[in-house]
Amino acid sequence: MLIQHQKNLDLQVKIDDIKHTSDLIQQSIQYSMLQGEMDAVEEIIANIAQSGKIHRVSLLGAGFDVFTSSDPGMSGQRL
Repeated sequence: MLIQHQKNLDLQVKIDDIKHTSDLIQQSIQYSMLQGEMDAVEEIIANIAQSGKIHRVSLLGAGFDVFTSSDPGMSGQRL
C-alpha cells in the first residue's frame, strides 16, 4: 500500500511539473504575441524543441491550423 501511495505521489509531481511548464510556455508566447513579436514566438518554440523533456510545441490558429510548431512537418497542417 505504501509503494502504491508513493507511485501516486510521484505521478502527481510529474503532472504538476508538466502543468507548470505548460503555463510558463503559454505566458511567454502570449506576452510575445501581445508585443507583436511573432519572430520571438517562433524562437521560443524552436528553443523549446531543443529541450529533452518536451516532445513538441505547436501554436494553433482559431481554425486549428498549425501556425508554427517545433516539429517542422506540422507547420501549415490542420489538426
